[in-house]
Amino acid sequence: MPRIYAAAIFFLLAMTAIASCRSTAPAQQAADDAAVTAEVKKRLLNDEVTRGLGIGVETVKGVVTLTGSVDSDRQRRRAAIIASNVGGCREVKNLLRLRD
Repeated sequence: MPRIYAAAIFFLLAMTAIASCRSTAPAQQAADDAAVTAEVKKRLLNDEVTRGLGIGVETVKGVVTLTGSVDSDRQRRRAAIIASNVGGCREVKNLLRLRD
């Protein structure tokens, strides 16, 4: 009988540990995404080609989305290159538009 109780307690502890890992994973992903977004924004501001353009940056599960308007295709391409070189970026969705 004591073995059954020990097995039941072990099972409950294991399930609790698994459940807590699942609940912290989204929080960690959100923190990672926020760090990627901050780093992309910092690099865009520090780059002489993309500085001052007000490019929107959003990161979800490592996918960086760039939004807004730029003056040239060079700026559009440069922003995507900058984002893709940030650690934690898995993919870049470049939705930047050229101003008329």
